[in-house]
Amino acid sequence: MDEELDREARFFFSEARNLSIDREQRQIRLSEILKWFESDFTDWLGEQGQEGTILEYVRRYVSAEVDEEQNQAKDYEITYKPYDWGLNDRALQQTPDAAH
Repeated sequence: MDEELDREARFFFSEARNLSIDREQRQIRLSEILKWFESDFTDWLGEQGQEGTILEYVRRYVSAEVDEEQNQAKDYEITYKPYDWGLNDRALQQTPDAAH
C-alpha cells in the first residue's frame, strides 16, 4: 500500500494544478488541499524522524529537476491554488450509484 500511495503522491505533484513554480512572481503554488491538511503532512514527516515544512513534504515526491528548482526558490512565497471541486463532481457522476 505504501508503494501505491507513493506513486499517487508523485502523480499528484506532477500536475501543474497541484504544484507549479512562478519565477516571475517568485511563488511556489501548491494545491489548497496541502494548506487544509498541512499538519497531517508535516506530522507524518515527524513520524519518519524528519522535521520539516510542507515544502519538505512535497520534495519527497517530485522529480530531481523540480526538486532542484524548488531548492533554488527557497526565498519564494508559498501560495495556494483553489481546490477544483469539479473533480469531485465528475467522480460522483461516473460512479454507478450516482444515477440512483
